[in-house]
Amino acid sequence: MLHVSTGQRQTLPMEGPVSAAAFSPDGKLLVLAMGPEVVVLEFDVDRTPTSDRPDVGVRTTTTEQDRWMHPDAVNELQFGKDGQLLVVGGEHTVQVRDVPKKSFRTEPFEVGSQVLSAAMTSDGFRFAVRCFDQKVRVFSCEINQSQSEALLPAQSSASASNLRPLFVGNDRLVVSDDYKSVSCWNIDRKETEWTYKPGRVLASVISPDGKWIALAEDATVVLLDAATGEPTEDPLKHSNLVGDLSFHPTNSRLLTACIDHTAHIFDVPSGKPVGPAIPHCDSVHRCAWSPDGDSFATVHWTGDLVRVWKPSDHQQEETLVVASAYYSPFVRINVQGDRWMPSGFDNWRDRSEVEIVDLKSGKLLGPKLAGLGLISDADFIPNSPLVVVVGGSKLEDLRLSLPDQELDGPRFIRFMNSETGESSFEDVKSPSQPVAVRTSPDGQTVVVLCHQGHLLLLDAATGQPRAEHQAFSGQSAVHGFLIRERIRFSPRGDQFALWGCNSSAELRKTDTGERVAAIQHESEFIHDAQYSPDGKLVATCSSDHSLRLWDTATGSSAGPPLAHSGWVFNAQFSQDGQRLLTASSDKQARIWDLATETAILATREHGDQVFSVTFLPGEELFLASTRDGEVTAWDASLGKMIAPARQMSGMVYQLSRHSASTRVIASGSIKPMRSFDWNQWIPEPDTRLSREDVRRLGEILSPQRVHEGGAATRLTSAEWIGRWKQFREKHPDGPALRMSSLGK
Repeated sequence: MLHVSTGQRQTLPMEGPVSAAAFSPDGKLLVLAMGPEVVVLEFDVDRTPTSDRPDVGVRTTTTEQDRWMHPDAVNELQFGKDGQLLVVGGEHTVQVRDVPKKSFRTEPFEVGSQVLSAAMTSDGFRFAVRCFDQKVRVFSCEINQSQSEALLPAQSSASASNLRPLFVGNDRLVVSDDYKSVSCWNIDRKETEWTYKPGRVLASVISPDGKWIALAEDATVVLLDAATGEPTEDPLKHSNLVGDLSFHPTNSRLLTACIDHTAHIFDVPSGKPVGPAIPHCDSVHRCAWSPDGDSFATVHWTGDLVRVWKPSDHQQEETLVVASAYYSPFVRINVQGDRWMPSGFDNWRDRSEVEIVDLKSGKLLGPKLAGLGLISDADFIPNSPLVVVVGGSKLEDLRLSLPDQELDGPRFIRFMNSETGESSFEDVKSPSQPVAVRTSPDGQTVVVLCHQGHLLLLDAATGQPRAEHQAFSGQSAVHGFLIRERIRFSPRGDQFALWGCNSSAELRKTDTGERVAAIQHESEFIHDAQYSPDGKLVATCSSDHSLRLWDTATGSSAGPPLAHSGWVFNAQFSQDGQRLLTASSDKQARIWDLATETAILATREHGDQVFSVTFLPGEELFLASTRDGEVTAWDASLGKMIAPARQMSGMVYQLSRHSASTRVIASGSIKPMRSFDWNQWIPEPDTRLSREDVRRLGEILSPQRVHEGGAATRLTSAEWIGRWKQFREKHPDGPALRMSSLGK
């Protein structure tokens, strides 16, 4: 047993496997069954601090209150509402125990089948059991009445289910028959009052006031009026199967467990979410409120991890959902870091207008900005209310795939005031379809790259063209392979990189557009290019399974390729320029030491390709996003995941953040996009132990040596004892890893 307040484990006085367990409604009693033997334990909690443990101050004493033998092995234990009576279900029999009196209220009833679940009326006079033969039986447990006869004909089910029968008041019983029906029986009249036709029912529960019945039907939760059986207008929708439900013991808040790696809390009957989804790193199989309602627990599908939450904990996992009718593969954040907008496209273009969004609140700011047809890209102009929007395909092209759209003809470049939605200058015509636009850090130069390699430089103050060049020898742009941005300025803004045309990239001067160097990978195409902080190097990420470094002054190679076992999608330099973080289709993120040209850390394999990575401030942590919509957080020195994975609704192409904010924007094939506060998602580190001490403690507990990059090898006995002694000498009051033989 685990104490919620202290996290301490407590051994219970039972030997062998426990076949059934139940807490009393007030949480003071725990009943355990081991085969036919049943024991009742009472907990006495002392919260008086002591001199040796003033920080804990909570001690629990366990006292055995009762013990007896059931006629056969016990499979089910269920308390009544007041905690006085207990239904005990076995392999073939069921009876009711009066817990305070330590005597039986009923004789053992023969049911002829294993009892799977049980329920009792609030007045304690009737109880129902569901058995393995899929029959639901109702009995009386009133004193001085004949009790052996069932109060209802045994209700047969057409499907194998262990859904618990639900009492509505003291005279009605709701029985679920999975795909067939959910029926409410009047026990006294022995007839049904209402019937509801469900889908597949995976879980069912009734609210504490008896007014609402919640049914988990595949990926939705249906709320039924317990009096009439009528469903509410809107079901509670989830993105995957809902496996369990639990009502709060004193109010109508409903907790749900979902296979999509989340738990949720809803208000009933409004159906409104109470806070955002609560993320987990695996499917959530079970959920339950504590008897006092102050906390709740969730269990992974595999049963290997149980989490206990305070209702306020999940509020820190705030996720902002921005209403949008479009997909947004990438986003741009303004210089101030307080607003952002969608930008770029991958293999589709369905956007005819652009919204600007407040980073903190997620609300739309100002009017929507429209162009002449479909929009390819947009960017902020620093220190100005202006936004530059490019595109021009016909709206009729919306139904066509990108290769079938007309991309060769003249299109538009438009400067718009984000506050009024009006054009600031006359539109500029481009020779072919613009595919990317980027503004220099000083806000003076706008660079537009077109489908046929036309390159335009414009004056941001006047909207007039300054220069025009032909990039990539007139070859057309490549689409549909997660090629991001296509234009990147150096930190000083005096140079920019171009890519997105097969295996080629170019470095050009910002003031004139003159080409400085041409960069060529051996094959395939380039996904991303990133400058080092000092601007002396540029890194190119390629589908030829390599990342390459180039001298920005000459375009010559600055070292051998950093080889991956898959496509390299994204990279980020550390602030000192000595490390490089990469994302690859081989399902891993890596950190490279550029001095030694080796990978010093690799994450474990994700469930799918890693599309994007980003260091967090201080660069002790980093985030990664994947093709299957997972966002994960990692320790940059230990290579360990440090927070539950966040699950998005689609592929996450890019993780965007600004140095002045703790918010991260996830974009990709997600509709709507999502923003979250990483500082509230990732728990504060425990600073009582240094990183080296944490590593040593991990090696003691493993017992394995943890190498850079996360690999591990088994310790010899001498190595293990040496680490144990070092840790105990430094932390004599730390974890009690006592070994009496070492002191001899």
